Formats: sequence, structure tokens, C-alpha cells
Amino acid sequence: MRALAASRGAMFEPLTDIPRAACPLTDDRLIEAAAVGLLPLEIGGGLVLVVAPRATAARRLAGLLATRRDLAHSFRFTSARHLQQFVVRHGHRYLGWRAADSLRSFCPDLSAAPRPGRRGLLTFAAIAALLLAAAAAAPGEVWAAVNALLAIIFIAWIALRLFGSLVKHPEAKSSARLSEDRLPVYTVVAALYREAASVEHLADCLRQLDYPALGSKCT
Repeated sequence: MRALAASRGAMFEPLTDIPRAACPLTDDRLIEAAAVGLLPLEIGGGLVLVVAPRATAARRLAGLLATRRDLAHSFRFTSARHLQQFVVRHGHRYLGWRAADSLRSFCPDLSAAPRPGRRGLLTFAAIAALLLAAAAAAPGEVWAAVNALLAIIFIAWIALRLFGSLVKHPEAKSSARLSEDRLPVYTVVAALYREAASVEHLADCLRQLDYPALGSKCT
């Protein structure tokens, strides 16, 4: 990328000293910039596009700058690694929120996270107020009731564990083995990329599958 930038009269931008304020994108758009490979920055009072070209995009951009040398000052080249490091450095908090809590915010019907409702909070507050009032009126009786309740829960838990240890679980019955002509047809795709060392072992494991093979194709 440094050589490509130098050949087209542009600069290489490592993004190491660029502050978050220089990028006008919001946090969600900043994450998308790493996937697209295009990051706008406000440098020196102007807008500069930092590009991490991939595949044929580098050829097209180089061809554009070859015919339009005046656009070289508007572009800066960087690598995908530098761009990803910039996004992680300045957007790590949003990345964490998006990974942990975004489903609850955007698609609550698909999330198993609890949904605190106003009704539940009012019920909890009412119960807490009643307990506090009872403890203030008769503290001895309240603590005795709490101790009795905790003892009952503890004894019930011990009884449940003893009952579970004494119950004999029925053995799972194995299903009847189907004939080969009744088995469904599956396709096993083993995608490999720069894994020549593991191909032989993977092929041996595939051959050991207890399933009738219709054929194989290596690409």
C-alpha cells in the first residue's frame, strides 16, 4: 500500500495518531467502514478519504488516480489491518455493546434478555415496602419467619437432590438402523484455505464416516 500510494502521488495513512474526533462517522457507521474499506477523515480543514482497497478495487482506484492526478490529495491509502485497528481502538465500547445488548434493543422478540417492566418494578417496590414496615413493627417475628422460610427452602432442596439420586433413569433405546437406500442424501463440503498440512488428516476422517458414499469430488 505504501508503494501504491507513492506511485500515484498519494499518502499512506497508518491511522496511529488520528483522534476519534477526526472521523465524522457515528459508531455504527465506523464499524461498517472497516468492512467497506473506506474511512472519511477531516484533516487540515478538509475531507480526506482513507481507502484500504481489496482485490480489483486497488486496480480501479489506481487507474482513476492515473488519469486524475489532481485527486491524489483527496485520497490516502492504508492497509486493512491498520483500518481494523483504528476501528477497534475507537469503537471497542460500541462493539461490546453491539455484541452483547444490540439484539435486545433492535429485536427484543428474538432476545432472551429480561424485560424489566414498570408493573414489575411497582410490585417489587410494594413488597419491599411491606417487608420494611413489618420489620419495623415486629422485628422479632419477621426474622423468625425469614429464618423458617430459608430453612424450608434448604430442606426442600436437599430432599430434591436425594430424590434425584435414588430415581433410576430408564436407559435410552437406540433407534433401529435404517437401510442404506432409506438414508437421506447429504453433501459434506470441506472448505480449505492454506491448510495443506491438515488435508491428509481431514480426508482420513471423512473416509471413516459411517455413512454410505455416493461419490466424492475434490476441487
